Amino acid sequence: MIPIGELSRRTGCKIETVRYYERIGLLPKARREGGGRFRRYDGDDVARLRFIRRARQLGFTLDEVRGLLQLDWQNFFTSSTVVPVRSTAQLSLQSRQSAKTSSNFLAVLCGLRTTSVVS
Repeated sequence: MIPIGELSRRTGCKIETVRYYERIGLLPKARREGGGRFRRYDGDDVARLRFIRRARQLGFTLDEVRGLLQLDWQNFFTSSTVVPVRSTAQLSLQSRQSAKTSSNFLAVLCGLRTTSVVS
């Protein structure tokens, strides 16, 4: 278990951003120690916050990030009907920024389209 400062350092998110994501439900409420005064986080929290931060860097809104977090990723990546994710992972920030809409990018991410449509 790590304190909020260490979570901030490991993920590059400011402490106030971590608290905000907890308030709006993107991060689960932290476990508390010291009579409830100190927040404590684990590896799952680090991974989740890194995912949120990267999605935000790619231009996803907070509501879109919430939707991504609700997807069943375990089954998504093991499904035989999914287009290989390798090509999706190769999408750069530049191609994401040139996509017409976030929903188009999400369609590529989910394998509904094999290439993004750009303007």
